[in-house]
Amino acid sequence: GSNTLTAKFEFVNSKTENCGVYQFGKRISKILKQENLNFNYNECNSLSDFKNLNLKSKNLIFNYIKAGRDNSPLGWLNNNILSNLKLSKYSLITIGHLNDVKLKFDNIISQNPDQNQNNLKNIWAMPRPLPYDLKNTPFKKINTNFKKKIRIGSFGLADESKGFAELISGINENYTNIEFNFHITSSYYSDPSKLKMNKIINDCKSILLKKSNSLTINSNFLSNKMLINFLNSNDINIFNYLETEDDDDGGISSVIDYAISSRKPFAVSKASLFKHISKELVFNFKNLEDILSYKSHFCDKYMTKWSHSELKRFFENFINSL
Repeated sequence: GSNTLTAKFEFVNSKTENCGVYQFGKRISKILKQENLNFNYNECNSLSDFKNLNLKSKNLIFNYIKAGRDNSPLGWLNNNILSNLKLSKYSLITIGHLNDVKLKFDNIISQNPDQNQNNLKNIWAMPRPLPYDLKNTPFKKINTNFKKKIRIGSFGLADESKGFAELISGINENYTNIEFNFHITSSYYSDPSKLKMNKIINDCKSILLKKSNSLTINSNFLSNKMLINFLNSNDINIFNYLETEDDDDGGISSVIDYAISSRKPFAVSKASLFKHISKELVFNFKNLEDILSYKSHFCDKYMTKWSHSELKRFFENFINSL
């Protein structure tokens, strides 16, 4: 076409709300728009959607994270399409896990901010896209005076590997005066019928709690803002993914981006999806007081390290290097 190339890049996302990959792409573009970076954001669920785009840049960034699923965001993308784009002199970029990428992209932006680049010219480590950084956080004052009970939050798309029930039973064994406040929803790609979600919620509710402990679970879809307000309403948020270091496929969990943005203490399991988080925040079911005592220290540290201006600077440097 005769379109003029006016944008620095085209960002291509899927268009399915209850999907972590979609939300990841949406967060990145929202921040970059706030930071006034000149690029186009597009949502495509098919090749025909993509063909209908009026591309204003030769740099195409695909938010392509297959994560082992057949039915996945941007699942229509294949090497045939990419090689045709290459012939038309497009620069092809993906955001994803390194060893997830079977397609022939020119550059890979890893979602791991500590990605070891191993002297590979085409691998880039991107700062995490946090919904809020310290400049635009609505949570200026953090209240850390606990009432009698400690409110422990967690959230995520329902999956056995998230360890929700294990988290409840482990804490219930070791602590009293706990209010569990969870938010569990179903994933469009891996739980369309909500069977997984209902089973996990039932598993959680069937745990016999001590008299002074209680459990609330909600599963309505929350906007990002509502989700972060929910996390901010808890005294601490804990993420108990069950997989071990051996399961490392290079991926990073996005739940922590939200936890950090709430400026409330948070803890994680040893799972490889949390490898970008300080080992001091690993929860062993006995160190609740330690983690509460950090207050917003770690959140603020990460919000400084992965600020919105850092994310903008990363994309500017990246595009200038192409």
